[in-house]
Amino acid sequence: MILSADKVDCFSIQELFSFFHDNSVFEEKNSPFLFQYVYVFEERVVGFVQYQVIYERSELDYLIVHPDFRRKKIASTLLDFMFLNLSKEILNVTLEVRKSNQEAICLYEKYGFKKCAVRKKYYHGEDGLLMMKEMML
Repeated sequence: MILSADKVDCFSIQELFSFFHDNSVFEEKNSPFLFQYVYVFEERVVGFVQYQVIYERSELDYLIVHPDFRRKKIASTLLDFMFLNLSKEILNVTLEVRKSNQEAICLYEKYGFKKCAVRKKYYHGEDGLLMMKEMML
């Protein structure tokens, strides 16, 4: 089940961030441009997606799945949910991903994202890839 992140305990979401490689911290933000959703399985938060929509562009900030629940289509379900809820006026969606995170890169490529730039030392010394998906108008 997918719920708005503001409907769950932020400590449950922070647990997911503890598995994220860059030591990010979950922040509840109140912005009309920011969207945060969780995937709940048996009353436990096991996935999280955060994206921004600013006018005709969107940026995927976080897509995190608890390690015990990976390879169960949770990331795909969250991406499908995000794309379903994006406005038809969105021109493209961008994201950054660690160059070494081949599993995530393959998932994003499956969704039509293309590598478009390298961000040197973006992740505490590790290069990041900027990826973009052009949306159909």
